[in-house]
Amino acid sequence: MKQTNEIAMVDRKFRALENFEAEDRLFLEGEVYTAFYEHGRYILVAENGEFSFTKLGMENLVKDWAGSFEEVLNT
Repeated sequence: MKQTNEIAMVDRKFRALENFEAEDRLFLEGEVYTAFYEHGRYILVAENGEFSFTKLGMENLVKDWAGSFEEVLNT
């Protein structure tokens, strides 16, 4: 059996830990936001718009927004 190091790309969910704004896109405390994986990119949907990230960009976002955003692992 062939082994691979590839990680399955799946949709991810995040909870806003506070109200905040990023590039004019709003996130509300306690709300859960989905980053949909489509065509090799993540589309993170906010209250009033969306972001598009590569896998690396999404990982950087998770680190950069650690105080405002947390991943919801079991939904």
